[in-house]
Amino acid sequence: MKSIFNNKDEIPTLDQLKEALGDTYDLWQSLEKFTHQHDHNSRSEWYMQWEVE
Repeated sequence: MKSIFNNKDEIPTLDQLKEALGDTYDLWQSLEKFTHQHDHNSRSEWYMQWEVE
């Protein structure tokens, strides 16, 4: 799978995430909310673990 996010130094905006995730954006939001509600040590951050070609 090729990522649309190709710059490790650039944090995507919410609009870019919405566009990239499409119909699954609402699910992603639900998972994020659930995580924060059940793990009070959780935090939101952008992390890219793969190498950009």
